[in-house]
Amino acid sequence: METIGTGFRTVGDKLIVRLSSVPKEGSKVYLDDETEIGKLVDIIGPVKSPFGVVVTKCGNECLGKTILA
Repeated sequence: METIGTGFRTVGDKLIVRLSSVPKEGSKVYLDDETEIGKLVDIIGPVKSPFGVVVTKCGNECLGKTILA
């Protein structure tokens, strides 16, 4: 697993992740303690600073945390 970014914002049941590296869509996503939190369903935003959309139930607990894939 590698670090893909940081939890940025929640929208409903989705976590927006500010990406530092871009994984494949459909990748399972984890917190830095290797707890699975969801699945990457989309990559949005500009090419130079993309965001990932993760379907999750972790909500606000994931904001500011390191995200792995």
